[in-house]
Amino acid sequence: MNKLKKYVASTVIFAAFLLIFNGCVNLNNKHENELLILHTNDHHGALLPYETKDGTLIGGVALQANLVKQMRNEYKNALLLDAGDVNTGSSLSNIFDAKPDILAFNALKYDAATLGNHEFDGTYEKLKMQMEL
Repeated sequence: MNKLKKYVASTVIFAAFLLIFNGCVNLNNKHENELLILHTNDHHGALLPYETKDGTLIGGVALQANLVKQMRNEYKNALLLDAGDVNTGSSLSNIFDAKPDILAFNALKYDAATLGNHEFDGTYEKLKMQMEL
């Protein structure tokens, strides 16, 4: 439970930091200190791309990783954030208790993430295990 409290506290502090410094802009050099915020939510186990009606593959964590890498190369100050609901979605994610999803998120080096309602679909032990990955 202590780890959960630290996680929630750090998320709240981070959000407060963003709100406080939201208006701090150097008007003389607009691009000098740009902050790019990359945001995901409602992942729901979507590790793999899927095929649209016209046969195009879209989505998936591999595409996401390429986009994140591209944006981080382009912007010195880029934050990658997730608003929760990693759990409950694909069979792959459900069978392995979202471990593949969380390990992928770790590889993407998210700066911060919060819990969504579906993180509480399982047991406390499952949530604790996921937070320790």
